[in-house]
Order: sequence, then structure tokens, then C-alpha cells
Amino acid sequence: MNAKALGGGVLIALGMGGFFLYDEHQKKKERDRRGAEAQATAKQVEAKQEEAARPPAEWRPVPDLTGKTEAEAEAALRAAGFTGATLEIMPDRFLCEYDDDTKMVAQGQICNQDPQAGTRRLETRAPIKVVIERDTFEAGGAGTTSEWRRMPQVVGLPVEAAQALLSEKGFGPDEFIVEDGHTCAAGTVCESRPEAGKRKQLVFKGRLGVNLK
Repeated sequence: MNAKALGGGVLIALGMGGFFLYDEHQKKKERDRRGAEAQATAKQVEAKQEEAARPPAEWRPVPDLTGKTEAEAEAALRAAGFTGATLEIMPDRFLCEYDDDTKMVAQGQICNQDPQAGTRRLETRAPIKVVIERDTFEAGGAGTTSEWRRMPQVVGLPVEAAQALLSEKGFGPDEFIVEDGHTCAAGTVCESRPEAGKRKQLVFKGRLGVNLK
């Protein structure tokens, strides 16, 4: 009987100990939860205070980025107050577009941008899309169906000299059709298509108007 009582006492003692351990564990979880909530609340308050202290975003005119390198354009944005704006460099398939391609920017410079210079927008809005010129003034579009070379001045040259100059500029012997019937000096080139300074697309035939008489 004493053994049974003793046994029962041991069981009771173990049961009470387990209860106390469980109770402490639950209290710790509750303390941790309250601590995490307090930390999150403190961060929210701090964020709101920072937002309240930050000056409101302003509308500013976008600076002209054409003719600038990527680094120069980013510096121009900062100088114009666009602290949150970034540049998005468009992929190679986006080619430069010009109203007059004889005034193209240098290789590695920005040729087009969106939004355009002078457009008003919030200083924190991003990004500003730009196209980088990958061609040189003399030639471009290598490896594509838009490959081109700049047309030299051949009007007034003897036909042989004109053809030699075209070859020197990288044009093949079959890229131009010689058309007779013009009235300039005999044996000279009277006109060219395209004209001097324009781009000659390599997938199309050019024209040399000459007087072969």
C-alpha cells in the first residue's frame, strides 16, 4: 500500500513538473510574440516619421540626354533633381532614329530618350528609357538586314575614280547600277542615288547617273 502511495506520489510529482514546464514555455512564446509586435510597431512608426520628414516629390522637366554617355546622363538626372529616376538602356534591336542622320551622335552616346527632353514628370518616377548609338558615322547595322554605309561624294568624278572611291569606302562592285544618258561632262558621274552624305542600305542597289559619251 505504501509502495502504491509512493508510486502515486511520483506520478503526481512528474505530472506537476510537466505542467510547470509547459506553462513557462507558453509564457515565453507570449513574451516573444509581444516583443515582435512591439518591434514591428516601432519600425512602422519610424517609417512614417521618415516619410513625413521627406519633402514631397516635385514635378520637374526631364533634361536633354542626347549626345551624353550613360554616366553623363545619370549625372545630368541627379543635377536636374531626379533623385529617384534611373536609366533603362534599350536592347540592341532598338535603333537610333534621326530627323537628319547626318547629325547623328557619336558611338556610345544616347540618341533617343523617352520621355522627351522638357517633359515634366515626378522626380521619383523611373525609369527613363534611352537608346545608345552603336554605329559609327561612316557605317552601321553590321550583321543585320539594315546594314548601311555613308555615301561619299562622287558627283563630278570620272566613272573609274568614282567606282574606286566607292570600293575604298567598303562598297562592293555590284552595289551600284551605272545609268547612261545624262548631260554633264563626258565620262563623269552626273548624279548619285543616294546623294552624298546619306546612308546607303546595302540590301538595295544604288544608282550612278553618268554621261558615257
